[in-house]
Amino acid sequence: PVRASRGIRSNNPGNIRATGEQWQGQVGSDGGFVTFATPQAGIRALAKILLNYQDVHGLNTIEGLVNRWAPPEDKGNDTKAYVKAVADAIGFKPTTSLNLRDPEVLRRVATAVVHHENGTQPYPDALIRAGVDEALSGRTLGVRADVPGAHGRLPQSPEAKSSTMQEGAARTGTDVQESN
Repeated sequence: PVRASRGIRSNNPGNIRATGEQWQGQVGSDGGFVTFATPQAGIRALAKILLNYQDVHGLNTIEGLVNRWAPPEDKGNDTKAYVKAVADAIGFKPTTSLNLRDPEVLRRVATAVVHHENGTQPYPDALIRAGVDEALSGRTLGVRADVPGAHGRLPQSPEAKSSTMQEGAARTGTDVQESN
């Protein structure tokens, strides 16, 4: 849609900047931002970057992830507001340790980033799950229509997920990962 945000129009809901890297599903760039063939490819790339932040850079809190994703020194970023928005959306404190290797945790964070970056989260939960699953597995998957859920809804209270989310820091050296 013409009135949609750049991220939605370009299938890049994380507003990933174009660099020398070629992402799976990338079809070009639009004013310095990557353009993807499908929203699922854009969500996959967003999830891959978040996993990289955890696995390579040791960032496993909302505060750490968002400060790298949208650093305060970049013009136009209100990083404090971004951290608060993501923390509020997933129901955790900004300093809570998260395990992004848990598909549900990664899905929730990715959903909150999509919403903050675009002012809306228009994708069905099955599409978000498929992009996240691709990022975690390294395989290209079709959209899973059998997954229950609605646009951007978080399925459980934070308390129900806290033991899973706090199970530890990133597992490094145990998974072979592609860079993008």
